[in-house]
Amino acid sequence: GLIRVREFTMKDAYSFHTSQEDLEEYYAEVYEAYNRIFARAGLPEVVAVKSDSGMMGGSVSHEYMLLTPVGEDTIAYCSDCDYRANMEAAASITENKKDGDDEELKLVETPNIHTIEDICTFLGTPLEKSCKAVVYQQNSDDKFVVVFIRGDLDVNETKLTNYLCENIHPGVITEECGLKAGFIGPCNLSGDFRVVYDSSLKGTNNLSCGANKEGYHYTGLCMERDVPDAEYVDVAKITPAAFARIAASIP
Repeated sequence: GLIRVREFTMKDAYSFHTSQEDLEEYYAEVYEAYNRIFARAGLPEVVAVKSDSGMMGGSVSHEYMLLTPVGEDTIAYCSDCDYRANMEAAASITENKKDGDDEELKLVETPNIHTIEDICTFLGTPLEKSCKAVVYQQNSDDKFVVVFIRGDLDVNETKLTNYLCENIHPGVITEECGLKAGFIGPCNLSGDFRVVYDSSLKGTNNLSCGANKEGYHYTGLCMERDVPDAEYVDVAKITPAAFARIAASIP
């Protein structure tokens, strides 16, 4: 936008350390130094927020942001504790509960139904009881990346990029790639894809999902039973409900 293209001044600082402990101690000193600078400058609205450090930037990074209604970014911020994070870096904690006994995995005909919203309307189930697929391709080699995530959530592409250590772009699905657009699911998925399971699906059951067959979906998907080898990672955009759980978990 217009704010981003304005000229700005940037300051870099570098330090060298003999151990991780020494680095962390010095980082904390610099962190507090910036807090004192902004306080002395009369800018109490400036807050330090956890931010994305990129694929090569290490495990900890903070940005100092001035809270204003006309800013260029959005942060997750708790007024009752010290948790603050850029939306790109904010952890998403979902409440994964089993919904009664595991149902049988059933193949259901769903003609001309391609979107997760339409399939949930057709089945009479809420979005959070579905497993949707979001497809990307790696910039380096165009390899497909299939992300499975709970139907009411969206993928945080910054988190996904950092996890893959690859830049990505939205996938262009063709007949040759072996994916069935609108009907992609985790069961019987075959092909040379990278598959990522968001942590929102861990331990869930009785979900609807694509059947990897044109015009069909599954109901009764139970992740532990039907996708036992899935490894889960947080690649979801944070929601107000997820942020409330994060804040509540901080002493």
